[in-house]
Amino acid sequence: MKKRNKLTSKNCRGGFSMVEIIISMTIIAVLGFLVAGKMGNTVNKAKEIVRDKNIATVNHIIEDVVGMGGSVGEGPSNGIDTTDVASIFGSLTKDTPLEVMGVTYELDKTPDDLTVFSVDKTQTPARLAKS
Repeated sequence: MKKRNKLTSKNCRGGFSMVEIIISMTIIAVLGFLVAGKMGNTVNKAKEIVRDKNIATVNHIIEDVVGMGGSVGEGPSNGIDTTDVASIFGSLTKDTPLEVMGVTYELDKTPDDLTVFSVDKTQTPARLAKS
């Protein structure tokens, strides 16, 4: 009687068992959820950083314009109109850039979501702030 090797037997099949596949898929799913949670938090932090940089840039421009004798206040007759958030960004993104004493102030574009900003009118002149 001839002995057969178990690996070459017709009844023995290679591959992974169902339990091994389920365990592997569970581990991959858990890792995926962990990575997705970290990525979502990173995107939100990046948006906050961009918002804070926009606020700092606009407020710096307002301080420069005031310091150089430019007009800042409510109404379109001012160099920077501080009536509301849209007016502030509109003043700095219009076709004709704001120029004070030979210095040009201009932003490339208005941010997509203006609701994250507010106008702090408790200061003179008004400043851009977080909503």
